Amino acid sequence: MDKSLQMSAELRIVLFSSRRPLQTIVSNCILGRQVIMPAEGNFSQISKNHEEIEGRKVSVINTGNFFEKDHTQQHIEKELKRCVCLSCPGPHAVLLILDLEDISATDVRTVEKLTKYFVDNILKYTILVLCHDGKEENPNLEDRLWEGINLREILDKCGHRYHLFNKNSVGAKPLLKRIESLVAENGDRFFTNDKYEEIEGSIRKVETFVEKESEKEMDKRLCELDCMYQGEELKRERDQYLKIVRAEIRKEAEQIILYQLKFPAQDTDYGAGMHAAFVGGLGATTMMMMMRGLGGGVTGSVLGMIGAAIVVAVVVWRFWRR
Repeated sequence: MDKSLQMSAELRIVLFSSRRPLQTIVSNCILGRQVIMPAEGNFSQISKNHEEIEGRKVSVINTGNFFEKDHTQQHIEKELKRCVCLSCPGPHAVLLILDLEDISATDVRTVEKLTKYFVDNILKYTILVLCHDGKEENPNLEDRLWEGINLREILDKCGHRYHLFNKNSVGAKPLLKRIESLVAENGDRFFTNDKYEEIEGSIRKVETFVEKESEKEMDKRLCELDCMYQGEELKRERDQYLKIVRAEIRKEAEQIILYQLKFPAQDTDYGAGMHAAFVGGLGATTMMMMMRGLGGGVTGSVLGMIGAAIVVAVVVWRFWRR
């Protein structure tokens, strides 16, 4: 199953690899900066980072090597649910990152487990990123693709979609171009399934609740902007304000669901944990907007949403306990 993509919307890319250093290199290259990955001992290895690239928001969701044999099925399923949460409503591309010098049976199992959890259709959105130390134009690299039985098997499963990635490269344009080509091949649509639709539905419920509880504060701030600006400038300021607030609401709604997946309600003081999460996240938004010169009214507006968000945390906590 898939859904349409508006080209101005977020481009979501999920990275899988049995080799964490390679995943870090590819992630850094796409975003054009160094990404801090979760420590190996962290409860979860899933992380999300984003940058605006050529006027478009690009989000990269990094996953841990949770397909190793020593991970329990319960751990794998929880990590995959967190991956779904952070890539909702669905990824436009899945990058399976491999070392061209060493394609193992573990890599084959990764593909098998992806299809087991996400269904076979996920492979329509998958590109093999084959990392190497040589030059991409070296013809021998292409020849080597068909030498190993493991790589041939993976290529067949993924429709022979691959990208040769030089680990020493500094630019992501060729890789991003390949991703955009895949998106076009899929009719500008992203992957989704019942798991994505279920979690996206939960996120939207939280968003709706927060927006409703924050309506008075938002209306107050919009009235302040009406008094400060006119014409095109007013439209620009209103649009920017709503864009920032809605993006923050979306981010915090994702965090509510993510924390529920990470800390089951019966195992933690969920309300206290979410209070800290909201104060941190929305506090950053307040500072960002104040730096833009939108004035002190923003503080009241955003802080007003914190109270609503904490109420939402309790509501969701009770919902998930049922």
